[in-house]
Amino acid sequence: MTQHEVDYLHSVDSVHVNLLCELGITPIQARVYLALYNSGESTVRSLVENLHIHRADAYRAVQRLQTLGVIELAIGNPNKYSAIAP
Repeated sequence: MTQHEVDYLHSVDSVHVNLLCELGITPIQARVYLALYNSGESTVRSLVENLHIHRADAYRAVQRLQTLGVIELAIGNPNKYSAIAP
């Protein structure tokens, strides 16, 4: 991620997170989705570092978001996730 993208992640408006939470996802899942949406694609490690969340929480979030069909997985070494546009 570029520094601009990292800065954006730190300034994500809580309104966006709240709107996504109203759709039935957790705040962490909302932050992960927004990070993926704005960065294009990312590894779990990058999400953990940039969002300052626990690795286990990041894996739970991407699994749930993938189940909901709002993100997709690109298998590789490392795996990368990307948001599917709303």
